[in-house]
Amino acid sequence: MLSDFEVAHKMEEFNYVMKKWTKKFLKKYFSAKNLEVTPNQYPLLFILKEHGPVKMKELSEHMNITTGSLTVMVDRLIEKKLVERFYMPEDRRVVMVGLTEKGNEELENFKKVFIDYILEGVKRLSEKEKNDLIYCLDFIKNVLIEYY
Repeated sequence: MLSDFEVAHKMEEFNYVMKKWTKKFLKKYFSAKNLEVTPNQYPLLFILKEHGPVKMKELSEHMNITTGSLTVMVDRLIEKKLVERFYMPEDRRVVMVGLTEKGNEELENFKKVFIDYILEGVKRLSEKEKNDLIYCLDFIKNVLIEYY
């Protein structure tokens, strides 16, 4: 029987491998295209897609960066017309950031390339391996959902 520590250790190993795999994908993706968006800017776009317009303070907490660093990142994305900054009508002190249509299109392009990259590996799996993988991924997702 596995101990809780052994399970936690395997999850930590999985996290490490996923980070390496994601870094390899991003390097391949960003070097193959002449993109204006950096790997560090994509998470911001994903957060805005998932949550809709967000207060700058909340966005900095989601991204775990200072509001100063976030302001620089948002300014650059505004220049590229991928996000927009606006104020809440009821309280103009509250600064909001939202995804533009162009930003949404950029994310959809990224997602398509990302899915195609994943398909390269998935195509090599047997039907049983695909079913096992789906089961494991769903299980891991459900375990991790409890933490956020």
